[in-house]
Amino acid sequence: MLTSQWPDRCATTSCVHARISGAYTEIRNSNDPDGPRIWLPVAEWHYLLDAIRAGRTPPGVEGDEHSGDVTMVRVVELQFSHEEWAAFVVKVRAGDYDTETAPPSHPQTAPEAADVVA
Repeated sequence: MLTSQWPDRCATTSCVHARISGAYTEIRNSNDPDGPRIWLPVAEWHYLLDAIRAGRTPPGVEGDEHSGDVTMVRVVELQFSHEEWAAFVVKVRAGDYDTETAPPSHPQTAPEAADVVA
């Protein structure tokens, strides 16, 4: 379950970190905890999770999650290795990143880019 705290460990040596931060979900690479972060509004976070569960490449995600590195792009980039992204996908599908609140309705088109803090 996603909380307001950063995860204290990863299943591998590094991973996708996410936490609730007010009305947003904050995302970073555990390899660079002081580096860039992406802030997604709650609706866009749920849209991202649903796309991953359905086996689709979410808007703003570039690369080949099955055989290569993956980059989440907004105004800044967060880069994840194939192993980091694969571990994230497994956890998403297991419900580890779900929030306690019900997901809002999803947009019919790709959501707008969220505010980003570098």
